[in-house]
Amino acid sequence: MTHSRLEPANIDILPGAGGRETAPPLIRTNAAETIRRARLRADLGDLMDLGLLIAVNILFIRWEASHVPFMSRDLSMLLLLIANAGYVVSWAMTRVVPLVNARRISSTWSRNERQRVRI
Repeated sequence: MTHSRLEPANIDILPGAGGRETAPPLIRTNAAETIRRARLRADLGDLMDLGLLIAVNILFIRWEASHVPFMSRDLSMLLLLIANAGYVVSWAMTRVVPLVNARRISSTWSRNERQRVRI
């Protein structure tokens, strides 16, 4: 079958897909719901970590005989202090810093864009 150069060839470039006359596919995802679930999961993980941290601190502070094996009580308390500081820094780096950066970047957006996206 020969085609002239002036009329387009009716070739199936993507089998199963219609031509230009078909409607685009429906989007079946809900990004807002996915984001809400991810934030809830992160918050629950943070609460569990914080609860474990508080329980270990209470154990070490209330029970005088508690210590890390092969360490004195003073060194064990110093290690606990370092672990607490490490947790706080880790939490801040994963939660607070991205939020501050997002707010800083969104300050350059127009009023309509800021109202559409809640940070």
